[in-house]
Amino acid sequence: MNSTEPVVDIRQEQVQRWLQTAVYAVLLGAFVVGGASIIAYDVLIPSNAKVALEEGDVAPQDILAPRSLQYASDVLTEAKRDAEVAAVRPVYDPPDPGVEAEQSQLARQILDYIENVRYDAFATPEQRREDIEAITELNLDDSVITALLSIEDDTTWRAIDAQVMRLLERVMSGEVREDNIQSRRDNLPNLISASYSESEVKVITGIVGNLIRVNTFYNEELTRQAQEEARRSVPDEVRTFVRGQMIIREGEIATAAHIEALDRFGLLKVSRRQVERFVAGLLAMTLVTVVLGTYTWQFYPHVVTDPQFATLLGLLFLLFLSGAQAIDADGRVQPYYFPGAALALLVTTLVGAQLAIVMTMALAALAGFMGGQSLEFAVLVAVAGTLGVLSLGRTERLNAYFVAGGVVAIAAISNAVLFALGLDGPVDAFTLLSQIAGSLANGMLSAALALVGLYLISNVLNIPTSLKIVELMQPNHPLLQRLLREAPGTYQHSLQVANLSELGAQQINANASLVRVAAMYHDVGKILNPHFFVENQADGVNPHDGLDDPWQSARIIIGHVAEGDRLARRYRLPNRIRDFIMEHHGTTQVAYFYQKAVQRAQDLGEDVDPADFTYPGPRPQTRETAILMLADGCESSVRGRRPQSKQDIQETVDYIFDTRMQSRELDDSGLTLSDVRLLRDAFLTALQGVFHPRIAYPGAPGQGAEALPPGDVASLPPGAVESSPQPVPDALAHQPKSSDGAGRSPEEPVVSRPAESARKR
Repeated sequence: MNSTEPVVDIRQEQVQRWLQTAVYAVLLGAFVVGGASIIAYDVLIPSNAKVALEEGDVAPQDILAPRSLQYASDVLTEAKRDAEVAAVRPVYDPPDPGVEAEQSQLARQILDYIENVRYDAFATPEQRREDIEAITELNLDDSVITALLSIEDDTTWRAIDAQVMRLLERVMSGEVREDNIQSRRDNLPNLISASYSESEVKVITGIVGNLIRVNTFYNEELTRQAQEEARRSVPDEVRTFVRGQMIIREGEIATAAHIEALDRFGLLKVSRRQVERFVAGLLAMTLVTVVLGTYTWQFYPHVVTDPQFATLLGLLFLLFLSGAQAIDADGRVQPYYFPGAALALLVTTLVGAQLAIVMTMALAALAGFMGGQSLEFAVLVAVAGTLGVLSLGRTERLNAYFVAGGVVAIAAISNAVLFALGLDGPVDAFTLLSQIAGSLANGMLSAALALVGLYLISNVLNIPTSLKIVELMQPNHPLLQRLLREAPGTYQHSLQVANLSELGAQQINANASLVRVAAMYHDVGKILNPHFFVENQADGVNPHDGLDDPWQSARIIIGHVAEGDRLARRYRLPNRIRDFIMEHHGTTQVAYFYQKAVQRAQDLGEDVDPADFTYPGPRPQTRETAILMLADGCESSVRGRRPQSKQDIQETVDYIFDTRMQSRELDDSGLTLSDVRLLRDAFLTALQGVFHPRIAYPGAPGQGAEALPPGDVASLPPGAVESSPQPVPDALAHQPKSSDGAGRSPEEPVVSRPAESARKR
């Protein structure tokens, strides 16, 4: 039988690990698919009120405006701007006078050359024609050359010469561009006097037409500036619809303006690309899940190992993602009203600021993606959430959330002004004012939602949020009231341990408020048998003396842990507080009764099972529960020892720390050696301040007739005279008293022994 038990245990552990892995796989899959469904909601779950229509399609029905709406039409505005840009004439540089001078000089040279050809008496007509054709700058028709060579009258030639020079100067003085040079040539006959014959006009236009050159060039930069100025001068085209007005008629071909109007009213559904959109959502959620999961596993492993808490965070993220989708899907809702910072405030309170910032960045990225790659929406969610986290101070104070909400509002207003000033066009004052109003509402909504969420989470899921901790710390809590009435000594002990634990937690940056409230409830199990614990005993009456059974006494002492857990469940204390109750003794032993049982068993020749005298545990699993274990042991042991010097206190504290470390009770807690050193120093300082030796004044009860030096009592303030503690028996005065039963302590019975009574007498 013994050989098969380990195999069975291993198989059970494997099955348990497989089940746990399967649970996490299902949760992650549900998170990814749920987020992808939210991202692609508009294509996966189309509304019956929407119509699938694209530009160029024929409207299947009359579509009326469901409500009054006024908006700046990007389509119409862009069309009007394009028209204005197209109407801008190209800008050319001013005419270059150098080109005119160059062409005039060239014309003079050509005319002189022609004159020399005409007066060449030895050249034949064919040679003269060839000489004219040799002019490279001219490309004259044969008819023009024939007309030119037929001019014999010198007066006529000089008139033609002068007319060519004047006409060329006249044409070249204006703008000659690539696009109008031909029209300039074609218009030359209209500029010549009617006194010239047709053949003479051909000669003049032929020479001048060949000499006309482009003297002004297209300036691309000036043209672009003119177009931009024309574009900026066009105001936004505002479209106004009243409820019931026709958007598009049945049978009408849909234009871009129709599609835009339907989209503004939220009446347009995407009938295509469903698979692509859903795959894109899956990819986006997978990336976000990998980032969040890896970061949480690395820095917040306790969140990953708690399926309930991890599911809560996942649901919160999906809830706010749905809110971002609603903002994107409905044009009536201003994005600045979206209280995305509430998620950051909730996660900061539930887990920590670092995880809150990472989740805020993930939400911002997905919000921008769903909003059509809206950078403004993404920056709004990221900046407002991050600054809200950084401004959230002590989470147990209600006003801290409203301060954070104010910071969120300021961040959102700054974001609105930033993007308004960054636009190319003029600032729309109405839009900016509406965004500012939305930002103010955003801050208050974020704070209010965070508080409402914390209240619901702490009460429905019984999680120790900051608000729940504040509630549990109230002295009028029913369980604390019962502890005060039925076990007042334990209540005072719990107060001291709470102070000590909180101080230690602050020293090592642990959750001080959680440790403090847990310390107040860690010993509530003593309510069942309060007088079996020394701090509740009076007049030296010890029930363990009459019981005279170390096994039964140990069961009563150890039973306060299980009884405390039972009461915690009855009064619906959070599971995290129950962990403190179960772990604050770990697996230590009630050593006093164990030794007593061993002595009795030796006399009877029997064996003693150490498990009967060992706390059920488990060992402390977190830094906070380890702090409580150490604080509880130090406080109760120092109180039980009644130290007479600081050295006594130091010995006791060192003993508790050393025994807890040697017994490996702190191995699973995550405390470092540096943390242990800081806790030891903090506890030692605090306990030395509380349990310092007192002055024994003359006449005090229990004191002899020893007198103080004259003037000592008189120098003290009225009412300062106290009785000093009773002397501690020698056998106990040098033995550290720990709460695990290593001597008398508030959790250990005071067992009267003849030797002690004799020494006291």
